[in-house]
Amino acid sequence: MSRSSFQLDAAGINYHEPPVDNNYDIDMVITLKQLLMFAVQISYGLEYLSSKGFVHRDVAARNVLVHGKNACKIGDFGLCRNLYSDSSLYKSKGGRLPLKWMSPEAIRHYEFSMQSDV
Repeated sequence: MSRSSFQLDAAGINYHEPPVDNNYDIDMVITLKQLLMFAVQISYGLEYLSSKGFVHRDVAARNVLVHGKNACKIGDFGLCRNLYSDSSLYKSKGGRLPLKWMSPEAIRHYEFSMQSDV
């Protein structure tokens, strides 16, 4: 028996069997199929926005509304901007933006497009 396994045993940690937690609601578990469906629905929503000439600029999990177990929608259009018909690019003048979630070209040049949303 190695020294580290002895320390785990002494601490009361059974690393051979994971703990079973029956205190969760099985209806709240999201399957991989549901996650993929959410991704498809979000991409359809972004495609729709782009077809109408808009760029969202703040696509993040915190801005996705989940309805029931099978539907999600894009929300929080506070940073959404209209792209003019002659360009597929929105040039920002700066301001407070969610840098953590932005694409490199959006951070460097303040340029937003459908591609920078995804």
